[in-house]
Order: sequence, then structure tokens, then C-alpha cells
Amino acid sequence: MKREWGFCSHRMPAVLASLFLALGATSVAADEPQQTIPEPGYRPDSEYAAQFMDALGSASIDVLPTMVHRAGRTAHSFASQQLIVDFLNDTGIAAATSKPYRIDLGTLQRRSQWDLFQRGMAATAATVSKYETGARYTLVMEFLVPDEQEIFGIHVYILDQQGRNAFSFLLNAHHQLFAKANLAASDTSEVARERMLASATRTGLVALQAQIKRAEDCARRAAVTIPKTPAGVLHHFDSALLSGTDRHGNLLGYSTFNGPDSRVSFTTTDSHPTRAGTASGNRVLQLDLNVTSWGGVIYRFTNEAADQWTRYDWRELDGFSFRFLGTNSGAKMFVHIFDNRNTCSQTDDAERYGYEFWDDVTGWRLIKARFADLARQQVGNNAPNDGFGLDQVHGWGIGTLNTNGPVTLYIDQFRLLDAANDAASQSADLITHRLFTEIRLSDTMSKIETSTRRDGSLAVERIIALSCECTRLAVDRGFAYYRMDQRELLSNERARFRLTFYKTRPTDVSVQEIPDSFEAEELAIDMSAAIPVEGFHKLCEPYWSDRTGSR
Repeated sequence: MKREWGFCSHRMPAVLASLFLALGATSVAADEPQQTIPEPGYRPDSEYAAQFMDALGSASIDVLPTMVHRAGRTAHSFASQQLIVDFLNDTGIAAATSKPYRIDLGTLQRRSQWDLFQRGMAATAATVSKYETGARYTLVMEFLVPDEQEIFGIHVYILDQQGRNAFSFLLNAHHQLFAKANLAASDTSEVARERMLASATRTGLVALQAQIKRAEDCARRAAVTIPKTPAGVLHHFDSALLSGTDRHGNLLGYSTFNGPDSRVSFTTTDSHPTRAGTASGNRVLQLDLNVTSWGGVIYRFTNEAADQWTRYDWRELDGFSFRFLGTNSGAKMFVHIFDNRNTCSQTDDAERYGYEFWDDVTGWRLIKARFADLARQQVGNNAPNDGFGLDQVHGWGIGTLNTNGPVTLYIDQFRLLDAANDAASQSADLITHRLFTEIRLSDTMSKIETSTRRDGSLAVERIIALSCECTRLAVDRGFAYYRMDQRELLSNERARFRLTFYKTRPTDVSVQEIPDSFEAEELAIDMSAAIPVEGFHKLCEPYWSDRTGSR
């Protein structure tokens, strides 16, 4: 099949964006989709859809002759038009009247169905503005029939008096409703083709009813008050882990995700390295990972039956924290918060905002992040891009890009923070230095925040510059060693890490070997090792003299 018939992604669902329709094909079997989706067609967003829904039952609709868009010309079906009029009147959707105005779309060009849909809508809009019939809306169907014997797509155009899209949508073989209708003529007779057009008309009308019901369900969902989540422990992992699916097939509760050649599994356990302050039998979330591309665990918020995807209002919260037991694997970890989804979505198109850190410490540590430090993530799921609103949070997940082999990690006490919970870090002793801001945690420990560049990671020369500045800090405070670890990537091209000072050579971590002489840019800084101040001090002298003069 040729790509020129492909859908292009104009805010269309991700599953549609990867599918295409070969209208010029001569064999039906060659073009049948590998899978179908339950949605009653694709209806693009319209700011006028709410007005159409409000007018149901009382609005007037002019129905034009159905367009039968063939390879050689555009024909019209008055029988299909009458079926539509009768259906709208009988169901009470609207007061429908047939009008004779034909729309000629010419020959069926080899274009994407999305392009054909837009062109058909534009032609319908031009007709509406030309005749000004007085009805509140105009409806016309279009059937794509390139080989006379089979319908490859249905377009339903519903426009208001100004020619604006009110409730238009398209159908094709990737939708279950369309696929089950089997819209092909049984033979080459005119009677068989008329039956095919009648069946296509009924299919389009069933889809219209389903689209209306879906919009009504969406309106009811939008009217539901979204509960606020208070600060405190969100997940303690002492209870059974919920998992299930909603009626659209979305996984809910806990589930895994992974890329090629990567394996992920999870469970809860009370058999884990102990953590100070916890009681015997404390259960935690255990993650078993062997990731070479990407992978992790997701929790999509759900009800107790695990069959409805729920959402919460986090606008009064400031951030999150959790206890993390790492292995010093060097793996780059990330936490994603799932923000809002597209209106009436039936897929996982939740917008992701992420926070990144490294597994560079063996043992338990506290991971803590403010929502302001999270950056938007592009994961290719057609998510909204309207800012981190936190008014409709749908879940969260934790994952990694590469574990450098199999690892087992543990998580405990996933907690939500408000401003009061985060007050300690906001009121800490802040000291501004040339390359970074220091947050004094104790006499021997600080948090360092600095800017980044080059795709959000610290460049080698910048690490050396930071090491020299940290060396100066250690010298000024009378320490013999220091260590940089617990690296984090924040939003707005910022990074943060922990700085620990030692009076004597540490025994619980390795120590960076410093050669007697070499060019400073040749030094490979081991971010997990302690750096000897005296040796590194000599390497930094050229750096200091170049920037600030002799010390």
C-alpha cells in the first residue's frame, strides 16, 4: 500500500494516526486492518459541538442528497437522503427536511481520508453559505466508493448556518462498527449497489447516535466534581495492588510498560532491607527491572472495582516524595505525573510531566520533588499541551532508561506534599556561589542547584568547573574530601545534587584517583566517588587563575 493514502495526525487519536486507507486498491483483503477500535468513528474537536448537543430535539436540520464519491465522478443518492430524514424525525434528534441542493466533489483523488474529509466539509460549508435555507443545521453524508463495489469510508458532515463544523465525523474499516457492516455489493447489479448504499446510510446513522451518546456521557463526566487529594501518604503498599481495565481497554491500577529487550515486574514484599523508623513486617513496592531501552511501573487512578479511570485535583499540593532503595547501578530514573487528558478521550493520552534522578546511592534515600520542578515529557500519545494544571491528575509512574543489567529496587511511602510539608527546604540556608546555589542541610552536607545545557545533562567541562568550585568550598571550610551524588534533573534547564564533606578519608565509598599531572579536561569524574581536595586543588589552579586571578 502507498503512504499517500495515510492519515496525518491533526489532533487525531494516536491509533488513527498510524492507520491508512488505500482507496485505489482492487483487492479488499489486502487492505483490511490488522485490528479495529470500538470508537464510533473519529470526530475532530469543535467549539460548536456543545451548541449542537444543546439543540438536540428542537433544532431544524436540512438534509442534502448523499454524495457517492466515485473514482470517475460524484453521484448522489436521494434514497439515502430520505433514510436520513426519516431517521432524524423518528428518533427525535431534530426536525429534518430534505433539500435538493447537490454538492459535486468531482473525481475521487488519491489523497488521505483526512484530506478528503476536510475538502468535503469545505464544499458543504460553501453550499450552506450559498443557499441559506434557514434551517439551524445542514447534514450531508459522503460515501467513498473508488471501485463501485465497496465503500471504503463514510463522512457525516453537520454544519451550522455559518458553515462551521458542528458535529462532523468520519468512519472507515479501522472502526468496529464500519468493519462489521461489510459494506460491499453482493454482485455488480444496480440493486446490489443500492442495498450497499442503504446499509452504509444506516451504519452512518448508528454511528451518529453513538457519537451523540458519547458526547452526552462526556458532558456528564465533565459535570462531576473532581475530588481534592489531601497531603499525606498516597500509597503505603501494605494493601493488595489493584489492577483492571475500563470499558475502553485502558489498563487501570498497577501495570508495567517496557521497550524492546526490556523486562519489568513488580510485587509487594515485607522481605527487603530494613529502613530506620519502620515496623517489622512493613511492606514496600518491589520493582524487578532489566531494562536496555525503557521500562517501569504505572499506577492509573481507579475505583475499588478497578474498572473506571478516576482523576483528582492536586492544585493545593506542592509536590511529592517517596523512599527509594537503590543499588548504585548508575541507572537514570524518572517519575511521571499523568495530568489531564483530551476532552472525552477513551485512550491513555494523559499529559506527562517528569522528574529525573539517578540510582547513584546504595540503600534507602528520600526522593523529593516539587511540581514546579517537573518538565513536560513528549511520549507520542497525542496528549494535550496546555500546561501542568494539576486539576485533573490521572496517575503516576516510575521507570528507567537503562539498568545496566538486572536490578531490584524498592519504593515505600509515596507521599503528597503541600507548602507546609515543603517549608523546610524553602526556608533552608541558601548561599549563592558563582556557578550554583547552595542549600545548607548540615555542617557536612548541602544541596547544590545549578544550570545545565546540552540536552539537559551536565557537560564534562561543566562538571569539572563545578568540581573546582566545590573543591574551593571544601578548602574554605577545612574538609579533606567531598562527594557529589543524588543527581536530579529539574525543569527550566536546572540540575541538583547532594554535596557531602569529609574531614578524613571516607571508608564507605570509593575515592577518586588523582594523577600527579595531566590536562584537567582529560579527568573522568566518578560521580559516585569521594574526591580528595588536595589532589584536585592543584588541578583547579589553572581554572581559577583563568577566571579570577591567582588565589
